[in-house]
Amino acid sequence: FDALMEEYSNDSGGGIYTMANNNVSAPPGGFARSGMATVFGDVGFSLEVGEIGMGEYHPQTSPFGWHIIKRLE
Repeated sequence: FDALMEEYSNDSGGGIYTMANNNVSAPPGGFARSGMATVFGDVGFSLEVGEIGMGEYHPQTSPFGWHIIKRLE
């Protein structure tokens, strides 16, 4: 996965992020749901630990492209 991300992604953050749900301050280096692409938050917060989900590109809800998300904790 790391090699594919390096080859095909323009994500400069290394691909691992801490996410905070609505009305919660994001930790340093993390993202609050209110600042995420809609589809990223919808998929990311619906996953159980260890699950993988995908958010498809959509010009309004996912303007940054496709998202492959694995919940680690």
